[in-house]
Amino acid sequence: MKIPEPMNIWKSYGNYITLPAMYEALAEECSELAKAAQKMARAIRKEKPTPVTEEEAGEMVREEFTDVVNCAIGLGLELDGVSSIEKFHRMQKRCIEGCENER
Repeated sequence: MKIPEPMNIWKSYGNYITLPAMYEALAEECSELAKAAQKMARAIRKEKPTPVTEEEAGEMVREEFTDVVNCAIGLGLELDGVSSIEKFHRMQKRCIEGCENER
């Protein structure tokens, strides 16, 4: 994921609020992203009715994800590529084993 250069303006976030407040903002935005993702799943599945369309839900996910990334930039958080690859391989193995167990 490449962060558009103009978004780096968020690096100055700490000039306006305290470090604990920045982490609280991150937590709040993560919670809102989780809710948006759940809304998207409901819109896709159509099992539990929601007045939100898939397009609207997708926009909500994008907005909340952007807010999480903004907070991460402000906090100077970095991605951990090694850990990400390891986690992918563990997930991949579980998925493959799960498919084999269903046969």
